Amino acid sequence: MQLTAPATKVFLLPPKQVVTALPPLAETCYDQLRAGFALQTTHLLTDDPGSADLILAPIQNAGYGLRFEALRSSKIYQPYAGKLIVYSPDDNQFPSLRGLYPAAPLRWVRRGWALPAHYISSHIHRFSFSADEAAQKDLLFSFVGSSRTHPIREKILQWRHPRAVVLDSSSKSDRHYWWEKENKDDLLDSFREITRRSRFVVCPRGVSASSIRLFEAIEASSVPVIVADDLALPLGPNWEEFSIRVREREIDDVPRLIEHYADRAFEMGAAARRAWETYFSPEASIGSVVAW
Repeated sequence: MQLTAPATKVFLLPPKQVVTALPPLAETCYDQLRAGFALQTTHLLTDDPGSADLILAPIQNAGYGLRFEALRSSKIYQPYAGKLIVYSPDDNQFPSLRGLYPAAPLRWVRRGWALPAHYISSHIHRFSFSADEAAQKDLLFSFVGSSRTHPIREKILQWRHPRAVVLDSSSKSDRHYWWEKENKDDLLDSFREITRRSRFVVCPRGVSASSIRLFEAIEASSVPVIVADDLALPLGPNWEEFSIRVREREIDDVPRLIEHYADRAFEMGAAARRAWETYFSPEASIGSVVAW
């Protein structure tokens, strides 16, 4: 399904217009969304919320409070609540305001409280996979991630396969998560290289049902194997064309299932890359956000 939206005037709400003393990283998704407008020509930024068709309020790290209390009590909310949409990439953020939430559980989407989206934030490391790298995949599948965020990951790390790599970036015995370690840049480089080489990337749930790994995999022309029962996927792409979904209780069947799909890996990986370019790339992000 192709997402389309007419040319729209958007007021992108600066978080400091609402809260002057923000927690660290609160503005990083605002920064990335603002940069995205320069990469497209359909939708226009306006400095006047009154004339805007849409007010987009991006916030990260609970910058407006656990239930957006600061935004609700702000001067901009009451007169413009009908056209204000929140964007929050935080795990397990309760959708007390209409918005786009990459980690939105299915129950919230079904109730009409939220729509899923992808992760947009200048805080998130960009690997910038190219389409040309798709032909260089010599691993059948991989998983590189922390086992601390959900027990299902511990099961994945027990797998042994001659054409696969599974690595624990931070276990329960570690004092720090991977992003707190001194060698985090080496870990990121290793993750990129292994993902680049992987025909399939296992994408299990973590703290929430969603994971940025899903979008990194499709950018890398890899087939995501989604193991997250409560995950709502963003509207637009034909996910069945290029991804595999497995119930959490069937996690032990994943290596066998990947073998079954092995002959279709490059075909599905190419479709995954096309979906990323169409809906989630820096150039496409604003169009998708406005359409949702």
